[in-house]
Amino acid sequence: MRFILKISLFLLILAVIPSCRKSFETDWDVDIEAPIARSKLNIKNFFSDTLFSSDPTGLLHLAFSKKIAGFQLDSLVQIPDTILDYEFTMPVGSKLFLPPGNSIPSFPQTQEINFNINNGVELKTAIINNGQLKMIYSNTYTQPLAFTLVLPYTTKYGLPFTINETVNPGTNNSVKYYDLSGYSVKLNGIPLNKVNSLVQVIDVKVPATAQADTIRGGQGVKTNISYTKLVPYYVEGYFGQQNIDLPYDSVALNISNNLQVSNFQINSAFINF
Repeated sequence: MRFILKISLFLLILAVIPSCRKSFETDWDVDIEAPIARSKLNIKNFFSDTLFSSDPTGLLHLAFSKKIAGFQLDSLVQIPDTILDYEFTMPVGSKLFLPPGNSIPSFPQTQEINFNINNGVELKTAIINNGQLKMIYSNTYTQPLAFTLVLPYTTKYGLPFTINETVNPGTNNSVKYYDLSGYSVKLNGIPLNKVNSLVQVIDVKVPATAQADTIRGGQGVKTNISYTKLVPYYVEGYFGQQNIDLPYDSVALNISNNLQVSNFQINSAFINF
């Protein structure tokens, strides 16, 4: 009886041991398709784009803008440099007593400065973007001299352009520059019915603080006035007749590079130049 029991237990162990063995081979073969993001896109997404705009009826418009050609104002209107000379010298053998506060003979002067602008351009008003007024002073008199220059129709913040300079005796060819940028200039002349005409008033006098003296032969005053590099950014008037050549005869608009929508159909289109 005991012998049979041992045999049965051995057979049971043999039957159990193979069933507990583990496999040491691993194999994965998996194919998976799944979305990682999901969104919806419709015509409303284009409202924030600069290409699209809507009117009060809800109609959506495609607006595309491209610069074809551009011309700077200074290429159409060129105000030429203008140089003016003013001089007074007492004739040899003559003399003149000048009390303080009196003007040098031949001053003051009011003058119309006429700009000869090419292509028949006729300007009535200009606002200067940049430009200078250059003055060269000389004084051979024994007393200081007060130079005053006023452009009565050239204004900035409602005030006319004005220069006040005191030039000491013995000064020879002293150069100074004055900025004209930002000034609005009326070029209508004195009767205000002309074109390209700047009004200028200049005076040279003995200052009230100077001593009374006599201006003698060979003594005097000289000034040179130059309007240089005047470039306007706004003008009113007639621009004459000019021929302007474009550097090309066609331009690619490249609208398709800015708009890439497969199911967008345009009902109508037009181009403004």
